[in-house]
Amino acid sequence: MVTVVCDVNVQSIDENPEKDGIFLTYYHGHFINHITAAQSIIYFICDERQEMSNPFAEHVRSCGDPNDGDTVVGDQYHFFVQTKYACKT
Repeated sequence: MVTVVCDVNVQSIDENPEKDGIFLTYYHGHFINHITAAQSIIYFICDERQEMSNPFAEHVRSCGDPNDGDTVVGDQYHFFVQTKYACKT
């Protein structure tokens, strides 16, 4: 059984785990029942030589319901962009 919490469209920004820029997380859709479900992430990675690269698809991950491992509730889409604007000054 899956409990749907809400329909949401919200963003958050945080520092990359590798400390080389920031990432934007976009939670979206009507099937949000967990913090990891139905989200897209764009990593902005520091590259002093790039104004703004084309986005690169990093990977897609299917997410299961934490209460029922057999139920797939959505996908996570991860992309990255290289840009000098993500560099610390």
